[in-house]
Amino acid sequence: MTIKHFTIIASLLILSLSVLSCATGNQSVSSSSGDIERLLLEAGFLRKPIDSPEKMERARIEVQRKVIPYQDLEGVYYIYVDVDLCRCVYTGNESAFNRFEELMFLKNVERNRHIDNRLRSNQDEPWRN
Repeated sequence: MTIKHFTIIASLLILSLSVLSCATGNQSVSSSSGDIERLLLEAGFLRKPIDSPEKMERARIEVQRKVIPYQDLEGVYYIYVDVDLCRCVYTGNESAFNRFEELMFLKNVERNRHIDNRLRSNQDEPWRN
């Protein structure tokens, strides 16, 4: 691999990570709940029901439907709270969060690939000028 190829690949990787960083907004992620919840489970987050009035009261003051980092004596952990749709909290460690970010990145790459294909196929449409 030449220096030029390495520079191009590194630039694309940095650009991709920048886009992902903007999309996640300082480690908080928001998207359609069904997709996010599926990815959280796939990444290794645990789903815990909000099954008492006390838990509901606590959950309602949390940021809803975003992955949020927290620090405690044991380290960093992440939560995703959804009191309206699933009435649940997803919790994960650093490893689960990193896997979740990777899955979100791959999902965005696939979505962009789909959009690119649609744009290319639409160029041949008869109603285009």
